[in-house]
Amino acid sequence: MVFDNNHVVQVFQDSRIWINLQAIQKREIDFKKILKAMLKQCDDGQRDFVDGSVEVEEEELLEALCKALWSKSYLLVFDGIWDINLDWYFRLKERLQWCNKSNQSRLIIITTRLHGVAKRMVGPNSLYRMQPFSDEDIWQNITTNVAYLPLKHPIVLKMKDEVIYRYFSCVN
Repeated sequence: MVFDNNHVVQVFQDSRIWINLQAIQKREIDFKKILKAMLKQCDDGQRDFVDGSVEVEEEELLEALCKALWSKSYLLVFDGIWDINLDWYFRLKERLQWCNKSNQSRLIIITTRLHGVAKRMVGPNSLYRMQPFSDEDIWQNITTNVAYLPLKHPIVLKMKDEVIYRYFSCVN
C-alpha cells in the first residue's frame, strides 16, 4: 500500500527495500540473511555473495550495504518482527547512521504485533498503532482484488462471513 504509493516511489526512488522477516527466518534471526536480502534489493543481486555462492562475514555485508546506500535516499521496511532479540537491528541501525552522512531522505519502518519490541526499536514517541480494518474495508479489499466474483452468490457471501470472522479472531 504505502510502499508502492506514487509519492513514496518518487521520494525514495533510489532504494526501496522490503524485508519480510517471516519469509526469510525459520527460527532465530539470521543477520547475514537479512543483509543479503537487503543487498539483493539494492543492486538486483549483482554481488557474488548475495546468492550464497561465496561465503562472507557480516562485516563485509554491512560494508557492502553502506556502499550500496551511500548518498541515496531509501525506505527500509522490516515486516513481521517477532523475535525479542534485537541486537541485529541496533547493529544495522548504528552502521546505517554512520555511513549515511549526506542530506538524503531516509526512513525505516518496522511492523510487529509486539508492543514492547516496537517501543524498544523506535522509541515511545515514534510509535504508530494501526487500528483494525472494518468489515467493509476487508470486504472492499477482497472484492477489488478479486473483481470477477459475483458478489451476491451464496458461496461468496459465506466466504465474506468466514474471512471477516477469521480476520477478527486473529486480531483480537
